[in-house]
Amino acid sequence: MTHARILQQGTIHCFPAGLRDEQGRLVNAEVSAVLYDGKRLILASDKPVPGEGRSAVFAMPMTEQGPDDSQLEYFTTPLIKQAVKYEDLSLRRMVVMYWRPLALIESTTRAIP
Repeated sequence: MTHARILQQGTIHCFPAGLRDEQGRLVNAEVSAVLYDGKRLILASDKPVPGEGRSAVFAMPMTEQGPDDSQLEYFTTPLIKQAVKYEDLSLRRMVVMYWRPLALIESTTRAIP
């Protein structure tokens, strides 16, 4: 049986504090998919992160001290920005499952950026 233990707990800052959506509501993240590629954490939130240079999928390097959110990188390709709900991320081939209204879409690429 596989075992795991918590090495560190904390908060990851995935957008500027006080960020608001188009309706003026405070933005929050609900991470539903996480991938560690050996160098960085790639996270996907079920809540949109507004802003031209932002998206609900973002990455940050892992250091000996934990995730370094000062080097946050957003994935901003149009297909990623259109997604509504993420379910899984995989390294074997980058398969991103997400929901758009009335359709389930599987997006496959060969490499992780």
